[in-house]
Amino acid sequence: LQHAQLVEESVIQTTKGLLVYLEQEAMEITSFQSRLTKYTSRAKELELQADRQLEEIVVQTYHSLHRTPDAGNFLRIARRLDRVAGLALGALYRIQVIPIEEIPALIQEKLHDAAIALRSLVRTTVDILQVLEIKLDAVTGVYHTVRDRETDLDLLYQIMNRHLFISSRQMHYGIWYAIKDVINMIEQAADSSEDAAEVINILAVKYKT
Repeated sequence: LQHAQLVEESVIQTTKGLLVYLEQEAMEITSFQSRLTKYTSRAKELELQADRQLEEIVVQTYHSLHRTPDAGNFLRIARRLDRVAGLALGALYRIQVIPIEEIPALIQEKLHDAAIALRSLVRTTVDILQVLEIKLDAVTGVYHTVRDRETDLDLLYQIMNRHLFISSRQMHYGIWYAIKDVINMIEQAADSSEDAAEVINILAVKYKT
């Protein structure tokens, strides 16, 4: 009888200890779910910021392509694209600080690749636009050199107009396709972000239940 009582007491104590442990686990899960909600909310805010900037960029790009090519203007567009890429990286870093082992691995594979690819393409676009700026500077330099020598201005305008017409057409096509590539990559990055957000939501539901 005494042995049975000891066994019963041991089971009771073990059960109490297990209940305490489960309560602690429940608190940890609740805390995690709260943090996850906060990070998901922050990611949505970043996504909205990026969407607003992208809309402005597309409008600005459209208007720019229907005017005389302005290298400075295109460089500003590229820098704004770069800031959008920075937002993507910022969202990635914020998500990565969630202290659960499997979550960063699931999200990093999608967001990290998308953000790095976006950065790379933006850098390439900036390089293209810097070349464009050099070309425009060269044309301007020719203009000033000839003007300073008091060459026949009518002839000069004919030469410049012919040159700029050809260059402008080439620049329009080149820049248009470069920016289309950037926008396509941003759309792919957005798709990856949505996939990552879906993973977050699934995990949030899983841990909540």
